[in-house]
Amino acid sequence: MREREGRRRSRRGFNPLPKRAVQDPMARMAEMVNFTKNAALLGALLMLLTLWR
Repeated sequence: MREREGRRRSRRGFNPLPKRAVQDPMARMAEMVNFTKNAALLGALLMLLTLWR
């Protein structure tokens, strides 16, 4: 059975996502920084919206 590019089979069945999206450690760190920044901005927005009401 052929596997499609970017897709892997796990023991439990079909997994459409690759195990690791980013391989480079510096790129992974940049992705994590951007994710935490976006999460903080979302949290601040939600807090401001609750104070505004």
